[in-house]
Amino acid sequence: MGNTASIHVMAAPKPADVDSAEFSSLNEEFYRADPAEVIEHRLWMLAAFLADESTKTGVQEELALSRDEVPSRKDRVQFAALESTLIFHQAAETLLRLCLAHWADAPCPWFEMAKLRQPRVFPQKVAHITSSLDTDETINELLRIVSCSADQGVIEAGVTWRHEDGWERHRQGLRELVRHCCDAIRDGADLYNAGKHGLAILPSEKGMSIGDGDLISVRGPSLTVIERHVQDGDPRWAKVTHWVKYKESVAITARIVSAVRSLWECGKNRRRGGGDLTRLWIFDKEEWDRIRLSDTEFGFHVSTMSEVLFDLEHPMFTPTPSNA
Repeated sequence: MGNTASIHVMAAPKPADVDSAEFSSLNEEFYRADPAEVIEHRLWMLAAFLADESTKTGVQEELALSRDEVPSRKDRVQFAALESTLIFHQAAETLLRLCLAHWADAPCPWFEMAKLRQPRVFPQKVAHITSSLDTDETINELLRIVSCSADQGVIEAGVTWRHEDGWERHRQGLRELVRHCCDAIRDGADLYNAGKHGLAILPSEKGMSIGDGDLISVRGPSLTVIERHVQDGDPRWAKVTHWVKYKESVAITARIVSAVRSLWECGKNRRRGGGDLTRLWIFDKEEWDRIRLSDTEFGFHVSTMSEVLFDLEHPMFTPTPSNA
């Protein structure tokens, strides 16, 4: 008789979950926080630093900090370029994570936020939002989450529009704000992570022009990092300079704060009651365009510049054998 072998297949472990009986108490705790206020405080601190000419403040005394001289205007602007970028990215990520955590009437957003921290989950969901932003299904869900309803009649009951097409302007404004946040997560991750992890980022003021600079030129506060890019399937390292419009970053972040606050009150009202719907946020596509075009001049506009860091062991530098 031949020997027989049996194969025992181990069942995959059941994903950790939370009993739905816990949701009520978790929601009660979760909505005591105020994420919009945290971001808003950071904006106020940045504004105070830009305006403050004194050498000592109560905070400096408390922390036993001192300076020999007042930070120059140049130093403050360079700091503003860095700090406004980091605050904006945190705000953009906060808005997107909160939207995803409240998606489809999720019963416990705090639990959903925790699940979004699993590897690759958040970027994949952001990519899905990006690809579907122009569909009614996605924009209606965002309206329901951020503005409490996708029903124009419900919103209009408590809103006085400045324009006859105010509802459509609001839809478009929300879409563009969310799109901008998604783009930041996709395209600005290296910049944000370089600042967040060890401040491996160089704030400065740089300029670049082609020819006499009439058509293509840029100068101003900038942030330089080393980033890894894949070009034609080939990974390469590059030193990348990002020019920063810090006033625009602050203006956009302020709108994100309003969106987060509105979302928070809507979510609270649905899940535990007591949401302050007077904080309902109404945006306008015209306002968005005004922010984005405020510093625009005629010509081609440069926001980044890359300098490839060559690897002499890269195949492109391998000598070609002679046919001797």
